[in-house]
Amino acid sequence: MIARGRLWKETILVHEVKLGAPSPNVTKWLAVITWAGLIFLFSTEIFSDSNTEAVIGESLSKFFPSISRHAIDFLHWVVRKLGHFGEFFILAILLMRALQRRPDEHRIGLAIALTTLYAVGDELHQSLVPSRSSSALDVLTDAVGGICGTLWFCWRNRRKQARTRMRSGAETPYPAK
Repeated sequence: MIARGRLWKETILVHEVKLGAPSPNVTKWLAVITWAGLIFLFSTEIFSDSNTEAVIGESLSKFFPSISRHAIDFLHWVVRKLGHFGEFFILAILLMRALQRRPDEHRIGLAIALTTLYAVGDELHQSLVPSRSSSALDVLTDAVGGICGTLWFCWRNRRKQARTRMRSGAETPYPAK
């Protein structure tokens, strides 16, 4: 009976270790999934052109009373495209973090491919929402945002590695090829 109880306690301890805090990589993938969910939300009727136009147009009119309707429409378009770019810029960065265990050349290609694939899916989703429409320009904007996010992540990591090498006393900030 004692041995059985002892075994039971050891089994519980093993399960506690296995069911502890999620690994850092799981947390990184949760960030990707959460951000993808936000992008999905941004593709709903809540963030349709007519809804965002009311907010952006009203704000611009309040700060710039003499602004023309044409200028408001143009700035609204710019803000929406920057939104697309920014959403996928961030998605690419999160993907690069989540794919950290892969070699850089695989990680870069995968991040760009997954970001672009999600951009296509996002536009397909928008085509099914009554007050939204899909656009090839939006897919292009999203893909460029993903590429820029991936390149920014690589540039930032390279700078961090160079600083680390300089602090450790290396002669040059970049490794010899």
